[in-house]
Amino acid sequence: EKTMFSFKDFHNPEGQFRNYENTVKSLRTENLDTSYKNPDEISTDQDRLRERDGAKRLAAELKRRAAKSEKRKQKEIEFEGEDVSYINKRNKAFNEKLSKDYDKHTAEIRQNLERGTAL
Repeated sequence: EKTMFSFKDFHNPEGQFRNYENTVKSLRTENLDTSYKNPDEISTDQDRLRERDGAKRLAAELKRRAAKSEKRKQKEIEFEGEDVSYINKRNKAFNEKLSKDYDKHTAEIRQNLERGTAL
């Protein structure tokens, strides 16, 4: 049953948990102190150092995520000169499949629409 969902499927409990585990894995350390401490009572140098290290790890993780997101956005950038006849990737693929079969029949109609002489 676990194989029925794809790896990047975040819309089910298994996918959400997998995403959570991957996120937490990058933040874990061996010396992680999970005991509760009041932030006002952090007084020792060791506690301050631990807090600073945690903040550095968190900042590094956020930078990694931002870089990953930026890389993903760069892949999605389309050429401006391209004729856009779709609203998302799935619709683009559908339109490409349709165009294989029907372009030869609809070429004249499309040309008339582009010229503005369509009836």
